[in-house]
Amino acid sequence: MFPVNESLTKLDAAFPASVSHLMPKYDEIRNDPAVRKYEGLVSRWFFEGLRGATFEPRDGVNKENAMRHLGCIMGSFEPSHEHKTAAVAYLLDQWFSSVTVPEKKAAGR
Repeated sequence: MFPVNESLTKLDAAFPASVSHLMPKYDEIRNDPAVRKYEGLVSRWFFEGLRGATFEPRDGVNKENAMRHLGCIMGSFEPSHEHKTAAVAYLLDQWFSSVTVPEKKAAGR
């Protein structure tokens, strides 16, 4: 399992600079089934947010630290968008047993 960085602070999450050490290498994960499983969710999260989503951490994973770690990756300008999307999708599968997202409401309702 890729390790959650337990030392990231709220400041790190607010101003993420270098995050390559927080992500698996793109070539190692880009074809992983976990990336395909979560890439749509990650794209929605990146562009729209995931209001009301629930994340159930796996045993031994600190949810707050894992979410901060993912937030740093998503907020950084360092890696390519494809690498960020793949990394967050892969790590979601590593660290969470389930992610539940409410259905999107139709526009105008």
